[in-house]
Amino acid sequence: MNRLMFAMLAVAAVRLALPDPAAAMPYYPWCSIRPNTGGSKQCYHASKAQCMETISGIGGICIENIAVPPFDLARPARPHHHGAGH
Repeated sequence: MNRLMFAMLAVAAVRLALPDPAAAMPYYPWCSIRPNTGGSKQCYHASKAQCMETISGIGGICIENIAVPPFDLARPARPHHHGAGH
């Protein structure tokens, strides 16, 4: 019994010590492809307007980020229920 409890506590401690992957890697829904980056995607734009501002004057295009967003962003928000009668 003590070994099981120790193992559970050790696993919990390790999980708490590890960073949250969603928090460690922010998701940006817009990417720019610019000639000065060799055609690679740079997905660091929070909005299409921000992306367009980045490429203005230097050229390039803006595309939507097709990468899957982190779990918290991909999950639809649950409606909030208040009180026992709702």
